Amino acid sequence: MRTIEVMPYDVAWKEAFSREQVQLAKLFNNEVVDIYHIGSTSVPNLYAKPIIDILVVVNNIKAVDHYNQGMFELGYAAKGENGIKKP
Repeated sequence: MRTIEVMPYDVAWKEAFSREQVQLAKLFNNEVVDIYHIGSTSVPNLYAKPIIDILVVVNNIKAVDHYNQGMFELGYAAKGENGIKKP
């Protein structure tokens, strides 16, 4: 059975997002439109899994694969379409 850890809200989550936001903005540079902290860790006083969910909005989704190496260097794993087949 899989165990899911849920914790009380931690202000460090907002700070962790801010650090990632800066790094992602540098990486995507002019391609980035906006970067959002989403998911339960973005809601003050809400219990959550301690995983920061981030949504990066870009000008051209087809250009994102060009950033895979940079994402890897930041600690992310590129998953492409994550197994979702195009129609």
